[in-house]
Amino acid sequence: MTLQVLILAAEGISMSHGRKIPACLQPMRGGTSLIDQQIRELNLCGIKKEDIYIVIGKEGAWNNDSSEILFEKYNNKNIIINPKNNSTTSEISFYLFMKKIEIKGDLLIINSDAIFDVKHIDNLIDFNQNSLLTRSAKSINERGIKIESEGNEIISLIEEESTHYFPWDIYAGLLLLTKKSIDLIRKLPKVKDTKGLLYALDKLISIKNFKKTCYDFMSNGYENDNSISRDLKGGSYANLSRRHIVRKE
Repeated sequence: MTLQVLILAAEGISMSHGRKIPACLQPMRGGTSLIDQQIRELNLCGIKKEDIYIVIGKEGAWNNDSSEILFEKYNNKNIIINPKNNSTTSEISFYLFMKKIEIKGDLLIINSDAIFDVKHIDNLIDFNQNSLLTRSAKSINERGIKIESEGNEIISLIEEESTHYFPWDIYAGLLLLTKKSIDLIRKLPKVKDTKGLLYALDKLISIKNFKKTCYDFMSNGYENDNSISRDLKGGSYANLSRRHIVRKE
C-alpha cells in the first residue's frame, strides 16, 4: 500500500534577516530550508517525491518569490495553492488536497514547521491506525495544541484555559490518517474549524480514535535498534525501507 504525504505549508510564518517568510522556508544548518530537510527525511523512509504533496499559500509571506522557490525544486503537479491562506486555517488546505488528489492509501500529514526524523515516522506507522506525534509540555505556558492522554490513548483536546490537566502533551505537528478514515471523512459534511485541522478531525472522527507516540522518548541515534538497516515496521508498508547515508559536515 502506498503511503502518501501532505505538507501543510500555507499557514505559518517565520522571520529571516528582518523579513517575514513562510515557515517552511526558514533556513536550517547547512544552507537548506526546513521543507528540504523534511522531504529528505521522508525520502530516507523510502517515500518517493511523487507521493509528497505540498499546500502553499498565495497571500502574505507567500509572494511570487517564495512560491517560485518550491516550483523550481519540486514537481509542480504536487504543489497545491490555498489562495486564501491569510483568512483560512489548515483544515481548508486539507480539503483542497482531498478534492484534487486521489488518495491511494494511508496519509501522513505534516505541519510545515515540524522538525522530525525517520524514527518519528517509523513510530507513527507502527500503530497501523490513526496516530499522532506529541511532546511532553515542560511548562503550563508552552504554546501549542494541548492533549490529554493516558499511555498511548488520547482522551481529548484541551480547549479551556485550565491547569487542571497539567502535565499535558502538545501536538508535535505529525499525524497519520488511515485509508479507512480518509474514506469516512469524504462521506461526511465538511467541518470548518478556525482552530485548525486537528480540531476539525476531532469533530469528524474523534481524537479518541488516535494513538499517540511521544517525540521526547526518541532520538536521532536509533540506539534501540539491533540493526542500523532495520526496515520500517508495518505490513502495509513492506515496500518502504530506510536509506542510510553518511554525511560529512
